[in-house]
Amino acid sequence: MKLVLVTTRTNWRDHTESVEEHTIEAEDADGLYAKAFRVFNGEKYANSTRTRFKDPSHDEPYGVWSSDVGNYVNNGGDMW
Repeated sequence: MKLVLVTTRTNWRDHTESVEEHTIEAEDADGLYAKAFRVFNGEKYANSTRTRFKDPSHDEPYGVWSSDVGNYVNNGGDMW
């Protein structure tokens, strides 16, 4: 399975934006969402960076996946 993430970075000085697309591959949806979570989690404190799914149909299934505490913890989520 493949999934495309779109990352938008805004330069703080001149407010220009750069957009990058990243393709993630895994054998199943669980693997895809685990890899996407690691990207999202790694950027959660970067104010000038926003990553989203290119295909918004992944938003709801990913939300369900990430609300499972086991998935959250096993992929580096903070639990404090």
